[in-house]
Amino acid sequence: MKGKHFDAVVVLCGGLDKNGTPHPWVRRRLDQVLHFKTKFAIIPGRSTANKPPLLNKKGFPVDESIASAAYLARRGFSKKKILITRTSMDTIGDAYFTRVLVIDPLGFKRILVITSDHHMPRTQAIFSKIFSLKPHQVKYQLEFQSVSDHGFAPGIMNPRLKKEAESLKKFRRVATQFKNLRSFTKWLLTKHGVYSYANAKVDHLDNKTLSTY
Repeated sequence: MKGKHFDAVVVLCGGLDKNGTPHPWVRRRLDQVLHFKTKFAIIPGRSTANKPPLLNKKGFPVDESIASAAYLARRGFSKKKILITRTSMDTIGDAYFTRVLVIDPLGFKRILVITSDHHMPRTQAIFSKIFSLKPHQVKYQLEFQSVSDHGFAPGIMNPRLKKEAESLKKFRRVATQFKNLRSFTKWLLTKHGVYSYANAKVDHLDNKTLSTY
């Protein structure tokens, strides 16, 4: 697949260390962009809803998309080709806001989504579902690329895999009710624990799992 041309490569964020630098597994995702010919790299993500955001020296939140974009630029990728969104706080939001804020308005068709091995099953299910919802301007050509999970501390991967499996099962259960983009948007803004004011809630995760966000 390397060297293949895409309208956009979407790289999912996955947490920052205490210095505001993307985790090793996130940097590995970003490094993959350099192997493809693409008009733009899209990096969605504000932060995670599972814990408070990291603050910079001035007291402002550090957006994961900004930190990831800065890393990619340091690796030599053109700043002019990096598009960020600072809205999503989970994978569902990544897919939805990437589509409605960037992909649809700009008319992108050939899209590559990059994430880590442990995150790929849920990512593929979510993006495939959301990008299948009508109406859409074009027939999207979605492809997926995963990278190694190397870099997780010992004992962390199993709890994270358990969390991923539970979240995937939950998404598949609710996804059957989405018949079009309108019905999904209504669910997202009125029922989803992150984006709904009336039904807001945060998962309570153990410290090991939290360290991967």
